[in-house]
Amino acid sequence: MFTTLTVSPILMVILSLSLGVFVAYEFRHQPTIGRYESFLLYVLFMSPLSFSAYFFDFDETYAIVPSLLAWFIVVLFTKRATKYGVLGKKGYLRCVLMNRRRGRLVRSADDLDKIDKLILDEKFLPTDDAEEEYLKDIFQKAALLDVELLDINDFLKQEYGYVNYMRKSHRIALRERVVFDTLKNAFDRTLSLVLLIVFLPLFAIISLAIYLQDGGPVIFWQTRVGKGGRHFEIAKFRSLKNGDDETPIGRKIGTILRVSHFDELPQLWNVLKGDMALVGPRPEWLSLATDQKAPKGYWMRTAIRPGITGWAQVSYKPSRTLHTRNRKLGYDIFYINNRGIFLDALVWLRTFQKFGFFLVALLDRKSRSKVI
Repeated sequence: MFTTLTVSPILMVILSLSLGVFVAYEFRHQPTIGRYESFLLYVLFMSPLSFSAYFFDFDETYAIVPSLLAWFIVVLFTKRATKYGVLGKKGYLRCVLMNRRRGRLVRSADDLDKIDKLILDEKFLPTDDAEEEYLKDIFQKAALLDVELLDINDFLKQEYGYVNYMRKSHRIALRERVVFDTLKNAFDRTLSLVLLIVFLPLFAIISLAIYLQDGGPVIFWQTRVGKGGRHFEIAKFRSLKNGDDETPIGRKIGTILRVSHFDELPQLWNVLKGDMALVGPRPEWLSLATDQKAPKGYWMRTAIRPGITGWAQVSYKPSRTLHTRNRKLGYDIFYINNRGIFLDALVWLRTFQKFGFFLVALLDRKSRSKVI
């Protein structure tokens, strides 16, 4: 009894404080994450410690108080806002937009007093010999003021979770994450099995609605490109007349399925089989993955299993053109290089947020139609 009362609370305080600082730091440094998102995910990750009080002989206060203290420690030692400056042409400022705040254009060494980091891009740097003094003054004063010089590609990677894959140094250097990939595969398959059972009533309702609306097959299969370029058949609820055309099966049910992404729920079967993961790059259509229609380097997306949701899906708009698919590839490569439990948690949170926005918009539309 003496050991339990004296040692266990102390160990729990140390564990909660140490784990809390680590988890809070990891979430605070995820790309584009907001303070409310990071705190919500932090509470979610730390909540098992308070629940463990019911299984071990200690007061849950020994877990909750150090956890909250750890969060405030990380917040206090993390800068609230970093002031960015840009060395280049005036139009280049559009590349640096942080939470509706634009970076400052650096025209002379005196402008360095107002920034913390200076973002550089080789194609915008002056090249004339007459401008060498201009560059020398800026770089020398930046060194004296401890202003960090940051390459534009490193800036995009740190702040936006985007990789300029056209540069060889930023292409995939796939890290060996054997433990994470193995646990993720087991978790994905287990959760997909549970969700398939839980969603059986919803599957029955959607299937009945599709059949009554159109009378055709409920599920259709499409050939997609998976890990290593292997082809597999993906399952989806049929929301269009012939599966691949642009005509919805009905004025309401087809649109609702596509906008809410409920048509993708049967992909849980592909996750259970091991063709897909819950989080990863979207499985590309076979017709769009050819060398003629795919962006350069598109094969890099096949380094891991495709996912139902992913970092590119929650970070950028749907890829309907070659340009947008080109942009989304940069987000996919960032995820492949930085995949982990914290980034996956952020993807899941934003996926649920998007679904919540859809429900709010749908309910608001119905309420407005009743008023009219």
